[in-house]
Amino acid sequence: MNISLLKIRWMLPILLLFYIHSYSQCTLGEYINLKYYPKAKGVNMKIRVPIGWKVREGNRPNIVKKFMMNDLVGYSIMVRNLPTFISRNEVIENLQSEETIIDELKNLMGSDVKYKLIGKPSLVFVDKYPSILYKCEMKSNKLGKILIGRMKWIIIFYEDKIVSITLSLNWNCQNCSQKFPIYDENLLEQCFLNITNSIVFPEQYKYSSYE
Repeated sequence: MNISLLKIRWMLPILLLFYIHSYSQCTLGEYINLKYYPKAKGVNMKIRVPIGWKVREGNRPNIVKKFMMNDLVGYSIMVRNLPTFISRNEVIENLQSEETIIDELKNLMGSDVKYKLIGKPSLVFVDKYPSILYKCEMKSNKLGKILIGRMKWIIIFYEDKIVSITLSLNWNCQNCSQKFPIYDENLLEQCFLNITNSIVFPEQYKYSSYE
């Protein structure tokens, strides 16, 4: 038998175990309600936390919660105020093309944030609310170390608020020898979508006959 085939057969159980372990890292658990957290700014939102992930308080003024798989991979929820109320139809009308979506991202991110889009952003819906889904690479300076992180990001337009959600994928250091583990980005992105698809904004069903 070909030696390379023997190696592949030997590696398959390990790869399968890695896949099962990675998948099991994103089995969703119970819902938590963010409505009563001051940093949520009144946004009534429920979301399921992956089993085994640690729930941490946000360490900045607008970060409501973080769900951490480990010290590097984390799902972060941030809520910011918009200058005025904007309806769902207005958002949809304003984001009809890739160009307008990119322009809106530039406006929301600000000139101080250094990021590079990976692929094309798209208009999606999270529990009926229009949102921008994209992937990007961002630079940050921590104690002189220039870190480059790949992130999955979604921005939900919720009335007079913006709900920004990120999942860190992989990191590397541009000016140092520090090594970071490399994660399967496809699995993490699917995990990101699974968590985000669990989001419910109960307020919109308050006067509805179904939920």
